[in-house]
Amino acid sequence: MGWLNDFCNKYEWWRKEKLNSSLSLFLNSLYCTFRGWTPVFKVRMFLQKIFRKDHLNDFENWNCGSYIAKDILRRLRAYKRMNRHGYPVSFVEYEDSSMSMEEYNKRIESGEWEGGGPDAWEIVLDTMIISFEYIVEVDRHYGSKRAHEWYIKHYGMDPHDETNECNKMESWDHEIENDDGSSTNRCERVKTDGYTYKVSYCNYELEKYISEDQEYGLYLFSKYFQTIWD
Repeated sequence: MGWLNDFCNKYEWWRKEKLNSSLSLFLNSLYCTFRGWTPVFKVRMFLQKIFRKDHLNDFENWNCGSYIAKDILRRLRAYKRMNRHGYPVSFVEYEDSSMSMEEYNKRIESGEWEGGGPDAWEIVLDTMIISFEYIVEVDRHYGSKRAHEWYIKHYGMDPHDETNECNKMESWDHEIENDDGSSTNRCERVKTDGYTYKVSYCNYELEKYISEDQEYGLYLFSKYFQTIWD
């Protein structure tokens, strides 16, 4: 779809350099209206998917991290379901190793080995999967029923559920004008004169806990990336 990109680039140049007539203004208005129009946008993404050498459209590139996470999640789930015959050597238990107790314990204490056998490896895989699920199920569908169900399944509650009083957060907001003409929103947790009362629903402690879980899962994925094979 190089011709389409060339056309868009040439049009952008023409719009900036030559836009000075009523006809030009009218054509520019049409272009801006239809370029982001949903059916036209979908057709454009579809054509890019077919004709580009890498078969990746602009939308997939704009959301590159999400699409990579989606593919990784699909593969991790399939890997966990398969009938595997082994696990990374660093999870081998002392009884199955050829090391002395002293050497084995030294590797465990240094973090070089984890031990725990295949059960420990399965827990690591589950942690990775949950981490990528968060990106795919929650980040991409924030505030949806899908995200709500994911929160309930893994953490027992949704940190944004407005029916749960644990998530209720009261604040008093006030917009302050800066010298440069911009504005800054100031928020207080206690009642303050001249500030507007506001109620929002977000359990920040649970959000922080979930975020730490996700980061840990991504860390484990990077650590064991080259051992995810059988």
